[in-house]
Order: sequence, then structure tokens, then C-alpha cells
Amino acid sequence: MKNCSLLKLSLVLLPLLVGCSTTKEVNNTSEAYNIANQTILTKDYRILLTKYKCPLKDYSADDVKAIQAAFEKRSPGNLSIAFGVLSLLGGDLMSGGIDIVGGTTANIASSRHRASNPTWFAAIPKKQAKNGLDATNQVRKTIQNEAINLLEEYGVELEKVVIKPERKAVFGGEISREVAYKVKNSDVVYGFHFNEIYLSNERVEMVEGRTNFIADKEQFVLGPETQFYGLNIFNKEFFIKNKIAPFDEKDGYDVFMNKLTSRLPQGYFYYSSPSESANFIPAIYKNGKKHLFLSKGIAL
Repeated sequence: MKNCSLLKLSLVLLPLLVGCSTTKEVNNTSEAYNIANQTILTKDYRILLTKYKCPLKDYSADDVKAIQAAFEKRSPGNLSIAFGVLSLLGGDLMSGGIDIVGGTTANIASSRHRASNPTWFAAIPKKQAKNGLDATNQVRKTIQNEAINLLEEYGVELEKVVIKPERKAVFGGEISREVAYKVKNSDVVYGFHFNEIYLSNERVEMVEGRTNFIADKEQFVLGPETQFYGLNIFNKEFFIKNKIAPFDEKDGYDVFMNKLTSRLPQGYFYYSSPSESANFIPAIYKNGKKHLFLSKGIAL
């Protein structure tokens, strides 16, 4: 039965993921969209009887004006400051801002499509992993290791700790342990929280597909239900409290993500959705650069 379920899912995904390497870049679209266009982020897909229509697109001039108007309404006279300042997007501005902006931002954020939430993406050679679950675990570990190495270069040394040990469930069975990373010689838990049940949970596995990001024709890529848990890697409060420059500055997140993605293999990138973006505009961080989903000729 398990194999039949996997087969059904593969058949649903096959037309969407196989052959993505032939997707051509469109001259009037952004670099961010051209990158995403090789992935499920820009594709309609179906899981069982539910169809998920892609809401992701480049923002138009009208979309940007709507965002500017929302910022101006919530922060009169401080529009130039509001853009790009994460600290201003707390409280009611972040929770209500998307509804006020409306348009493309609201369409993406309210969708149940993969593009509505931030996610890591990776394309790795199929021969590199035993199966899709092994591929997911390899990608998660690669990103985690590079993030930890990057933090160490800025004086933040981490060590793995058990937050909750493996234990018996009330009605039988085992509950997997939960781990995280804390700052060495302190009680400060930095992040990377991870429930080890996902080490063996096939629902989070990568799927077979094809991109131009790497040369191998047979690849594992992001699927509709692929999840890379345990990658809460940017601790803004910690950086500010401990004055860890340059990550404590207003563009610290961008700096961190650019540095991290510059260290990752060619097939990796991070997609930032409108719901977590400082200006509600989705972006991709890849190879040390940030690319916004903005139509050609439009600037903030």
C-alpha cells in the first residue's frame, strides 16, 4: 500500500517536475522568477484531490505602490525608514499589513501553495542519496553545518543539546527526542530546533525532478510536501543583544543569508515569502545575492 501511495504521488508530480530543465528564462521577468521557474514554486500541482494553483509572480508598479501606501498609513513620514527595517514590522503592522496591502501580496500569503511560505530549495544528484528522505536529511544537514561554521567565524560557537529526551507515549510507542543548539559555555539556546521524528518521516522527503542548477540529469528536488525542519538559523534578538556585527544591523538578515548561500552548493537557494519579508516582496537568496520578485524596470 505504501508503494502504491508513493506511485500515485509520483504520477501527479511527473508532468510538473520532470523536464523543468527546458524551462526558458523570460526576458521581461526578474532573476528571482527565472530561478523559481525551474521549481515547484511557480507550478500548479495536485495532491490527491486538491489542486494548488501557483500565486507567485513578479510584483508590478501597482503592487509596489500598494505596499508603499500601507507603510505610509502605518508609519506616516517614515516610508524610507520603514523599507528594509525588520524591527518596524512587528505587532499589528506585520499581522495586518498583508490584508491592507492586498493584491499580489495577499494572494500569495493566503494561498495554500508552497509559495505562500518561506522554504529552502535544493537540487542534488539522485545518485548522491539512497532515496528522497535521505536527500532531505542531507540537504538539511548541509545547510545547518554551513550556518554553524559561518556563526563560528563571527565568534558564536554552538553545541548540540537535547531539549526533550526520547520518551514513552501515554498510549504506547515512542516519542522522538527534540534537539537544538545552544551557545557554548552558556544557557542560551540559539536555535536549530529539531524533532528527530523527521529523520524517518517520509512525508518530508524530496522528489525526483530536473533543473538547470546542476549538471546531473537525475536529481532530487523540492516537492509539494518536502520540509527542511530544524533550520531556524537567524537569531536576530541574540545578534542585537550581543552586538554581533554585521548581523545586528538593520540589513543583518540580508547580510547573513547572502553570506550563507555563498557557501552552499550550486543547487541550493532560500525563498523568502511575503509573510516574512521586510517589505512584503518575496525574494530569493542564491549564491550570495538577493533577488526580488520585481518586474523589470521597477525599483524600491
